[in-house]
Amino acid sequence: MYFITDEAGIPAATASAWFNGKDGALHWVAVREDMQGKGLSKPIVSAALLRLRDLGYTRVTLGTQPPSWVAVKVYLEFGFRPVRPAAQKEYNGWVQVFSKLGTDFPEELCTDYRLP
Repeated sequence: MYFITDEAGIPAATASAWFNGKDGALHWVAVREDMQGKGLSKPIVSAALLRLRDLGYTRVTLGTQPPSWVAVKVYLEFGFRPVRPAAQKEYNGWVQVFSKLGTDFPEELCTDYRLP
């Protein structure tokens, strides 16, 4: 688990590097509300990903949700990509995320997904 603290030594951002044997996992990424927008997300994510790389992991997963589209933007910049949505609700959410980011949802992620 990694932390960035503010001037008073209080945690301002955190991320965890987990692993389940086969894959690494980026988990519990958070930036304190009053510290958001100050450029803390990329350094904290970098620290966790570097640790996983140092441990020999070449694949890293993470869980997120469409309402966290600002965080999704950061994850996309690091090379993460959504997996095939399993339900219409998730598909619509990802379409909304990519729309907010100003790009189209990559339909190739849904090659075995059929719209109703």
